[in-house]
Amino acid sequence: MVRRGCPSQRKILVIISSYPGQDGQSYPTVNGLTNQQHVVLDINREDKLTCSWNGVPKSGYLKWDIMNPSSDGIIMTDHRTHTRDNGDGTYDLSLHSTLSVPNPSVLRVTLHCKVAAPADQWYPEITTAELLLPANSFPVINGLSSQQHVVLDVQRTDVLTCSMHRVSQEVSLQWLIITPDSSEDVSLDDKFSISDNEDGTVNITLNSTVTVTSLSINRVTLQCKVSSLPADSPQVSSTQVELLLPSDCKQYLLLLYVFSHASDIVGQATFDRQTESIQH
Repeated sequence: MVRRGCPSQRKILVIISSYPGQDGQSYPTVNGLTNQQHVVLDINREDKLTCSWNGVPKSGYLKWDIMNPSSDGIIMTDHRTHTRDNGDGTYDLSLHSTLSVPNPSVLRVTLHCKVAAPADQWYPEITTAELLLPANSFPVINGLSSQQHVVLDVQRTDVLTCSMHRVSQEVSLQWLIITPDSSEDVSLDDKFSISDNEDGTVNITLNSTVTVTSLSINRVTLQCKVSSLPADSPQVSSTQVELLLPSDCKQYLLLLYVFSHASDIVGQATFDRQTESIQH
């Protein structure tokens, strides 16, 4: 009977290196929110994002990775990367970017902030940023942003603007007359303009001259709405505009003033002609 000896035991030493920052943080910081490796932010459809990592012992650069949805609907621009040598063997890394999400069907974006190659072999850590976007975007009237119901004092002939910035190229705008019921008393002369941001989005503006011919109408309700959208987009909210016009009394006095002065002018012209004929 042969007695077999136990197999020799080998000890393997595994060395795991870690490079925390000067403040003890071992992962990037998003928008200054330290001690959070998973950040949830409510942002606008165009907003600023920062990612930083201070006091790391090796130089490098930070970058964003778009995890979802596909990068087709996400625009990252205005990247400003910076590496500062602290003079004590450590470095401060920072990345400032502008995020644009023009497609209103996108309500959540997930990004990773990490160190770019080749320094990522020393810094594999990432910070996840969950970005929650507003469900609806709506047109802006006369530059009054964040107001979905606008009340304006206007003349019976006046100018209105309806605009949206950084939207997809399929989007356009139109006015709807809500009240009065008869559109014969209210007319709109529209001029549509568009400017390309050269990043897949456009700025659109509908400049309109509104004219209210009936003196009995003191209030007009209009709605500026999106007239076309991609097939997969949800309904984008419209913006309602209440136009308050001069009262009948004020308008009557204005017309009376104009007519009375016109009569004086006609009378003076007649007197001048009669005087001239007598002199001749």
